[in-house]
Amino acid sequence: MEIVACGSPPARGISELVSLAKADRWDPFVTLSPNATKWASIAHLERQTGYPVRTEFRTPDEELPVPASDAVIACPVTVNTVNKWAAGICDTLALATLVEAIGRGVPIVAVPFSNPAHLAHPAFRRNLRELSDWGVRVIMLDSPYMDSSVWDSGRPPGQTQSPWEIAIAELRRAAGDGVSPKAPL
Repeated sequence: MEIVACGSPPARGISELVSLAKADRWDPFVTLSPNATKWASIAHLERQTGYPVRTEFRTPDEELPVPASDAVIACPVTVNTVNKWAAGICDTLALATLVEAIGRGVPIVAVPFSNPAHLAHPAFRRNLRELSDWGVRVIMLDSPYMDSSVWDSGRPPGQTQSPWEIAIAELRRAAGDGVSPKAPL
């Protein structure tokens, strides 16, 4: 299972999602967008997963350092990434991974994180609908989850699950439902 994290404050806690994935019997590895490398601890994630954290495209003569992903969680995924993903843009390894996952038909869960103004942009909302139409399970968390400190401390007041728990539970459902993303025609 591949975890794709984008450059936003919650990426610093991605090891929590790795732990939950392992507890759920997935074999997770991590791909970071270039900006996510500013937030996440690459060395820690590599020790935790046993795989190299991927951030750049490999050269044609390099072997793939991770197994083929059987599922993908994009969490946190930024507005920039959602908009490029829906357009099929592959200018980073993280985006190429997400675009390819739709074409490969593996279960995909996306959990956006951004500020309210970005989340309200019409292009972003349209692109989320499009990704959803293609089979991506999009989880829009309530506003208490948009406080990045919540992602570090577990759950916002009154909420029963952390953002990471919500993401892994949705991936479990997606994989169990046998629903695969549908590539656009």
